[in-house]
Parts: sequence; structure tokens; C-alpha cells
Amino acid sequence: IDFCSNSTAASSLLDPPEPVINFLNRSTTTHTQFRFIQEDILRPGVLLAIQDFALVEIIDGYVNLLVGQVNVNIWPSEPFGYATSFVQLRHNTSILLADHDHGCIRLIERESWSVSTYSGNCNKDEQEPLDGDIQSARFGAPNDLAIANGRTNDVLLTDKLYIRKIDMSNKSVTTVYQQFVDPEQHFWVFQRLLVTNEGQVYATRYKAGLHVFSAEWRLERVSRPRFNADTALHVLRGDYRIPAAVESFESIAMFTD
Repeated sequence: IDFCSNSTAASSLLDPPEPVINFLNRSTTTHTQFRFIQEDILRPGVLLAIQDFALVEIIDGYVNLLVGQVNVNIWPSEPFGYATSFVQLRHNTSILLADHDHGCIRLIERESWSVSTYSGNCNKDEQEPLDGDIQSARFGAPNDLAIANGRTNDVLLTDKLYIRKIDMSNKSVTTVYQQFVDPEQHFWVFQRLLVTNEGQVYATRYKAGLHVFSAEWRLERVSRPRFNADTALHVLRGDYRIPAAVESFESIAMFTD
């Protein structure tokens, strides 16, 4: 597996290039770029990844399409658009996927690999985040999803300048934190999330570094990496291993005890 720090995939102007993974696809002997990769919780040794507009699996170096489209440059793509992350739900083995292009959350059923809309109206037009039940809630540009772990079994996500929670029991969406910025900084959006087993939340924000939140959603501290906060957070949560440049060891040591 090779690693690089800039993605060539099309993305919203709100989002800077993020780390991608270059994987030597043994079935085609070519390099394939993935935006997000995670071990399958049901099949040890198998990886799930986002490639182009698709969810794929990687088994023994071979890449297999599960659902979606690869090697396409058209919009709208089906059954989902430019996806940025996913989470694997442990209570029903389904997958939630952040459809960044369409501004909604997709539900993927493992048995049939069918795709449906879990929350949001999947409209390409720019939307502002709106809380409510999963039918009425709206998303601006959902980016990263993370299981809430020690807090609850719910799902957290970054959405523009918001961190939001999907309550899997009550089937509702609420905003747990909103970052207020000057108008010229409206694109300094939240990107990646890390939630520890104890419920501590770390989030990266474009040009604003790593944000650390208390259990009551108070902003406790901000560490500003020199290089790429997203890359650093990927390393911290174990998605993949690449060097991360930070201002000081203190910025990253607090995550590693």
C-alpha cells in the first residue's frame, strides 16, 4: 500500500484535498485511489473502502465492487454521489454512508447491498443543516461519520461548521456543537472525527487544527498541526499509518498514552 497526501477526486469547493490511499489492485495491476478505508467488523482481514462513487471490498489484494460506480465522471451518479466516509453499525450490521454530493446520509444493507436514503432529502442544491427526525432533518455537506462509543451507540458526524448526532434509538438528528466564525472563514469547516472508547471527541477543522471536546461539548483545546490535521487524525484513529507533522510532540502525545 502506498500513501499520498492529495486527492485528485472531484470535491466540493468547501473541502480541501484530503489524504487518499493508493492501493496496488492485483486484479488489474494498476493503482487504485481510496478516500476512506476501514476493516470489516464482520470479516477479519477484509477491508471496506470508498473508491470513486462506490463502496468496495479488498480481499487478499483484490478489489471487488460491492455497490455504486467506479471510473465515472458524471453527475448525478447512482446510487450515491461523492461519498466521504461510512460507519458500520454493530446492532444490525448495516452501513451508514455520508453522501457529501447530495447532502444526505445513505443506508446500505449488507445482505443485498441495496442503498436507500436514511436521512436528508438528497438534494444537490446547497442546504443549511436542520435538526429534526430522520425524515425532516437536513444536511449541508456531511463529511465524516463516527460511532459515539463511550457516549452512546449513536453516530456523530461533521457537517460544515457543525458537529451533529444521529440518535439511532429515537431516529432523530440534533446539533451538539456549532462553530461560529467570521464570514470570510465560512469554509473553515469541520472534517474528520475521532471518538475514543471513553467518549472523548477530537475533530479537525480546515485551517484550524485539532479540536478537543469535553463530554459536555465544551471546546477544551485546539492544537494546530503544521501539515494536515486530517492526516494526523487518520493516524491517531488507526485508519492508516503515515507520518504526521505537528508543531510539537505535545500536540500528538495526548492521544497516545
